[in-house]
Amino acid sequence: MSKIISILSYVLLGLSALFFLLFWFDVIDVNIFIIWSYILFGIAAVSAIAFPLISLILNPKKAVRSLISVGVIGVLALISYLIASDSIPHFLGAQKFDISATTSRLVGTGLWAMYILGIIAVLSILYTEVSKIFK
Repeated sequence: MSKIISILSYVLLGLSALFFLLFWFDVIDVNIFIIWSYILFGIAAVSAIAFPLISLILNPKKAVRSLISVGVIGVLALISYLIASDSIPHFLGAQKFDISATTSRLVGTGLWAMYILGIIAVLSILYTEVSKIFK
């Protein structure tokens, strides 16, 4: 399987280099170059979804740990959503942004999630450093 992926990677690299050279010497239009980048992005997106799913199917014991991590992130998102306010902020120029209550709550959810994760990161760093002192 890894040999096929390696060969496919080299073929895509070679095609990308060929398209770049053809674009550089004005043989092809920029639209073909952009379409090629969309194709590469699609391949990357499908690979990013497919390979972890294949790995979860082949290693079900590791899947439990991954699903617990996804569950923790889901709980964090739910807590952040419940804490977030849906009040629309009033500031100079706010009318041009057309902020709704839903938009305000989603932005607040992202901010609260960032705050919570930042606090967890700082506390884990402090815990690691303090636990090293007592060892």
